[in-house]
Amino acid sequence: MYISSVEVQGLADLPYCLQQDIPPQGLRFTAATPETTAFADAIAVWFAAFDELALVDLVVEFGWAQEEDIEVLGEGLVEELSWFDGTNASMWVEDRTVSISLVLVLDTDTVQDLRRLIPQPEVQVALMTEATFSATLSLRWSDDYQVVNLALSGIQLGQWRMPAERPAWFFSMTRLFQRRFFRNHNRFSVAEEALSVMLSIDGFERYQQFQSACARWGDIRVVSVLDRAPMLLINNLPLRRWGMQMEQNLRVLASWYLMNAEIVWSDVLLPDPPSEKQVFGVDQKHPKAIDGSRLNIREGDQTLRFPNR
Repeated sequence: MYISSVEVQGLADLPYCLQQDIPPQGLRFTAATPETTAFADAIAVWFAAFDELALVDLVVEFGWAQEEDIEVLGEGLVEELSWFDGTNASMWVEDRTVSISLVLVLDTDTVQDLRRLIPQPEVQVALMTEATFSATLSLRWSDDYQVVNLALSGIQLGQWRMPAERPAWFFSMTRLFQRRFFRNHNRFSVAEEALSVMLSIDGFERYQQFQSACARWGDIRVVSVLDRAPMLLINNLPLRRWGMQMEQNLRVLASWYLMNAEIVWSDVLLPDPPSEKQVFGVDQKHPKAIDGSRLNIREGDQTLRFPNR
């Protein structure tokens, strides 16, 4: 699965953005800018709309509210979020309405899951003809920015457009898009994730891939220390002994190999990302790196001027 198109409207740092024909390998930017951060925020919010826990985590990560202050309304999908102070949320938007549209090219496994889930022949034919999923997420804030309403519209599977009356399999379908995107951030505990993946039934192979990717710096392993948080060792020395740059490197590799997401955003990239994932981030040396400040199309608008006669 990968993103082929993104359209964003209404963010403070990205009033309007349209990126089409995004390659399966992702996008590289020459530098982190307010526009690239807003672009990443938009993608993260769109995917979080399918997962209540991810959405609450995102609100906390953005600094809009503490987890215990957030109230959630909605069955199946979140319809409304509220909190006590809208100051930080108000700085994220240009006005009170944000629209985020994504088009996903689906992988074979997801298409097979959808075909098992959806009984209508016309939908299955649409997926066989064009294996894509698209939807627009609209967010509308109250005047005090303490309440935000979320709504999904324009949902399409291939060229089949979902009717206003959602079919019985709709909410089961939305679960297929949970945790397909991961954004590397400072709240991500690499050691805890490594221990969880290593001990899981289906994740040990990902843990081995992570170890192999880190082998350029030495032997890495995760250890559990009594009742404290797990820690990472490189050549039997605690990770912090190797400096902040090493911590950053391992955070990038963990997002690529430990996480099960097919689409990853990491502000700082290392060479040779996994070919089976779509990776976004900052890579000044990449030959196709683009200027992130140009994501905002509105800034490029030119006022028409007529010569004096």
